[in-house]
Amino acid sequence: MVPIRLPDHTSASGSQYWFEQDGVFRNANHWGRAAKCKWRLIGSPDNSQRTKCGFARWIEFSPDNDFEKLYFIRIENGKPDYFHRNVPAFSDDFLRTSGDTKKRLRQIRQFAENNAHDERYQEIISLLVSTDLPMWKITAKLHSSP
Repeated sequence: MVPIRLPDHTSASGSQYWFEQDGVFRNANHWGRAAKCKWRLIGSPDNSQRTKCGFARWIEFSPDNDFEKLYFIRIENGKPDYFHRNVPAFSDDFLRTSGDTKKRLRQIRQFAENNAHDERYQEIISLLVSTDLPMWKITAKLHSSP
């Protein structure tokens, strides 16, 4: 629940922010990448056009830029998703830059949509997640192995 006062900041896109001592409330109808931040609503079905309120503690913010390898991909509930290396679940996952992560997620989703019945589906998905090999090298590698 947002504080009962005017927002401390309203962005050009209409997102409202209330700054508190321990974090920030955000009320918006668009989530994911917002300006220089990536907001993820946990436990909320993806319905990007509905206005929702989220709260993030200051200690939960992580660095974000376009040049450091800060993100890794995991398949959760059969769907690919990205995570920041600062999350507790990070171990030795393959890290990528923000741009490379976005491109790889697109490749994984496209492959999954068009090749769900491929006999080597899981192997290909695993290599897409854990390497930076291009798709043609992955398929060549798998076709050359028994």
